[in-house]
Amino acid sequence: MSGKIRELKRRIKGINTMKQLTKAMELVSTSKYKKHQNLVIMSRPYTSAMESILANIGDTIKDERHPLYLKCENLKTRLIILLGSDRGLCGGYNTAVTKEFKSVFSTNEGVKNTLILIGTKLFEPFSQCEVIERYELPIIEEGLEFCRRFVLMLIEKFLSKEVEEVVLVSTEFISTVSSTVKSETLLPLVDLLPSGGLSSYEIETDSTGLIDGWDIPLLSQVETVLDALLPKYLTVKFYQALLESTASEQASRMRAMQNASQNAKESIEVLNLELNRERQSAITQENSEIIAGAEAIQG
Repeated sequence: MSGKIRELKRRIKGINTMKQLTKAMELVSTSKYKKHQNLVIMSRPYTSAMESILANIGDTIKDERHPLYLKCENLKTRLIILLGSDRGLCGGYNTAVTKEFKSVFSTNEGVKNTLILIGTKLFEPFSQCEVIERYELPIIEEGLEFCRRFVLMLIEKFLSKEVEEVVLVSTEFISTVSSTVKSETLLPLVDLLPSGGLSSYEIETDSTGLIDGWDIPLLSQVETVLDALLPKYLTVKFYQALLESTASEQASRMRAMQNASQNAKESIEVLNLELNRERQSAITQENSEIIAGAEAIQG
């Protein structure tokens, strides 16, 4: 057996072993993807309903301001949260998150950006941006509690004026083959107000004392209601982003492993063709040598 044939067999064996690994990882990712996809689908209606309730309250708010609604006119400090993954082999998932950060925040002059990275595979995008904390992704069972504690920490930083804006960069799940990276402002909650920034405890009510268009009395208790609902809303919103990102990660890893398995299959086919040609060439050469030897003996 020639050295080239031996080398081809070694390469085919190695690629076939890698193909088995990528196929197994594809199956695992498919199982995890389906689980996270179901969580995303089931949680979206609750998140949407909570946002709708707070938006309706925002529609009735006039003059006085709630602290979590206050928008800083001269922004100086911003906290950016990048939501990535703890594991690799998921295509360009983490790269897309970093690219979104670079495209949106690299040109903001006069604003001090600090980063919180969630996901150990995220790297520090810019040396001039200080990474103040790094977190591993929580497991599903601990995800909601992690989000609750994390949001309380964000609210504390915002109310103490340590940061004047909090932005989340995460991946929104669309389908198995599609996802999009987006950046959204968590604090202040200007998106919940039609005017884009004011909050009040003066509520427009009808003649029965109820909020116009609602069946729920909400008069002097507005501050109490907002103090209770806003942290819960931010927790739910952040948890939804975590679920969306995790589902997108698993879908990306599943596609990456499918592509790797397909590439391995195609490489094996090419190498098998080359191996067959080498074998045929060796057999032809051996036959020629045998025939030439027989003719020499007869002659």
